[in-house]
Amino acid sequence: SSVYGAEDEAAITIGLNDFIADALRGMDFIRKIIWISKKRMVDALTTMRGNEGD
Repeated sequence: SSVYGAEDEAAITIGLNDFIADALRGMDFIRKIIWISKKRMVDALTTMRGNEGD
């Protein structure tokens, strides 16, 4: 029946939204790791440049 089809469609949509939300949370985690890595690299390069005159 059409009601059953609508329920299936709603369930698929909810599942897809959960999947997308999980993926976005994962991307935020990865972005944070990349940001921390870049910051550490900049800090290391800044420290190295500061020691060039020694």
